[in-house]
This record gives sequence, C-alpha cells and structure tokens, in this order.
Amino acid sequence: DMKTYCTVVIALLLFAFCSQTLTESNSLFYILASHEPNKCCFSYFKSRIPERVVKNFELTISTCKIPGVILHTNKKLEICANPTQLWVQKIKLNY
Repeated sequence: DMKTYCTVVIALLLFAFCSQTLTESNSLFYILASHEPNKCCFSYFKSRIPERVVKNFELTISTCKIPGVILHTNKKLEICANPTQLWVQKIKLNY
C-alpha cells in the first residue's frame, strides 16, 4: 500500500541523512581532538592566579592571534594568562 511505501522511503532517507551527519560529526571531532593541545587564547585573565592553585601549563601555538599561557588549575580549569606578566613567567619557571 502507498502509505507503507512512503513510510519506508522516508525512513530510509532519514537513516541515510543521519548516517552521513554522524560520520561528518565524528570526523570533525577527531580533527579537533587531534589539535587539542594547540589551543589559543582570545583574551587574558585579568587577575593574578596564586601559584599554589596551578597544576601545570601549556603554551599556545605561534599561529594564534595573541601569545598565551594556558594555566591548568587543581580544579581542572583552564585560564589564559599573558606570557609577558612577571607572575606568569615565575609560574613557568617553577613547573
């Protein structure tokens, strides 16, 4: 019957569309995940962060618009800091 035929066709089209979307999303996820360490800062945290709350840090890559130091805190926060600030340079030296 025509109603069943239309339902099957719509279901197949929906399945094909969803499969393609998931494949593209997963590919995008892997591209982003493979570049995860290469984060950029778009602004700097304005206040000084106490050294005792910093677990480690990473530098942003040279292709970022502004240079930055990403501070990883004990509470798993990521904070962008200005690498020219003296307190940031001290943290870099101690880790």
